[in-house]
Amino acid sequence: MSFHLTKNSTLFTPSNYNLLSITLNSTSKYTNSTINRITKRKLNTSNLLFKNGNTFNPNKISKSFFSASTVHKDINNNNGPKVKPLEKIDHTILELVRLNNNFNPNIHKVVPFYLDTVMLGVIPENVFQQLKKYNKTFSKNEKPFSIFAHKVTFSEYVNTFEKRGKAINDLLTHWRDNNTFSCLKGWRDELYPVFDGNHEIAFNIERSGIALFGLRAFGCHINGYVEDPETHKLKMWIAQRSFNKQTFPGKLDNIVAGGVSFPYSPTETAIKECLEEASMPQEISKQVVPCGAVTYISVEKRGISSDSQYVFDLKLPPSFKPKPNDNEVEGFHLMEFDEIIERLKKNEFKSNSGIVIIDFMIRHGILTHSMEVNYLDILSNIHRPIPFPGPNFIKMKNKK
Repeated sequence: MSFHLTKNSTLFTPSNYNLLSITLNSTSKYTNSTINRITKRKLNTSNLLFKNGNTFNPNKISKSFFSASTVHKDINNNNGPKVKPLEKIDHTILELVRLNNNFNPNIHKVVPFYLDTVMLGVIPENVFQQLKKYNKTFSKNEKPFSIFAHKVTFSEYVNTFEKRGKAINDLLTHWRDNNTFSCLKGWRDELYPVFDGNHEIAFNIERSGIALFGLRAFGCHINGYVEDPETHKLKMWIAQRSFNKQTFPGKLDNIVAGGVSFPYSPTETAIKECLEEASMPQEISKQVVPCGAVTYISVEKRGISSDSQYVFDLKLPPSFKPKPNDNEVEGFHLMEFDEIIERLKKNEFKSNSGIVIIDFMIRHGILTHSMEVNYLDILSNIHRPIPFPGPNFIKMKNKK
C-alpha cells in the first residue's frame, strides 16, 4: 500500500476521527452505589446492584455511566501506590479516552510535513516558527528544508536516508543546545524510525524530538494479568513509574511498556523490556500474545503524539512477582479491577497506559456494551485512524 498526496480537508475531518468536544462537567457520579465485584464470569447487568438492592436500569441513566465495585475508602490510604491525581477527579471512561485522543484539526493549528507527496506528520505552529528561523541561518542552496505557508518538506538535495537523518539531527541538536524546546532536555540518544509511503525507513529521529513534528511513533504495552484458577477472577500487575522520570513521574503504568526504537520489532521490544523493567525471564516473557494496537493523536506540552501502541497480553503464573530491574519503576502492585477503574477515573494512570487497560477490559468482557452507554465512542477513540505511513516489520526482519 502506498500513500499519496491528499488534501488536508480529507485527512483531518471530524467524520474521520470522531472529533467530539470534551465536556468535563458531564461526569455522572454514583458515589453511593455498591457494585458486585467484576469477574470474568459475571458480565451481565443483573450483577450490578445498587445499595438498596435494586438492579441497575440503564433506561434511567441519562448521562455517561460506568462503575465497578466502588472502593469505600481513600485508595491512597492503603498499601497501594501513592499517586497525586491531576486535573479533574472522577472522569468517565469516555472522557479519559478523549483526553488522550484530543487532537482536533479545527482547533489546533498545524503545518503538514511531507516527504515527496506523502504526509509524514504535522508540525505545531510554534515549532513551525522556530523551524523557519533555523532555516534562514543557511544560504539559499544549503537550506535543509523547503518551507511554504502550508507545507514543509526536505530540500531537494536532502534525498537519502543518511542526509535526511543528519538534517533532522542537526536541527534538534541546535534546538537542544539553545534550549528552544523543553522536551529536548530529556535527550535519550535513542532513535525512532520514520517510514515513507512504501513502508521503508525514510530517516531516524531522536526520540525526544519526534512529537515536535507530529511524526508517527510506535510503542508496546504489556498487560500482565493473573487469573484465579477457581473463580476465574482477573487481577492485573500495575507498575508505578519512578518519581525521577522526566515524563509522567510517579504515575501508574502497565507492568511493562516501552517505545519501539530502531531496529527492534514490537515483539522484540516487549521481550526486551520485560527483562529490563520487571526482571521477567524469557521463558515467561516469550508467552506474550499480540492483541492489536491502540492508536490516537494527542496534543501535549512536548508537541503532537501520533502514536500506535502495540498491545500484548501476558497471563502470568500466580507465583511470579515482578521486581524493578532499572531506575524507571518504583514498584509493582497486583490490583483488582475495581481498584484499577477507581484509579483510572482519578487520572492516576499515564494516559496512554490507561487506554491500553481500557482496551484490555473491553476485550476480556470486563467493560461491555451493556455497562457503558458510550461503548462505541470509547472504541473509536482508542482506535483512531492515523493518516501517516507505518512500518513493515516483515521487511525489516528480512533485512536483519
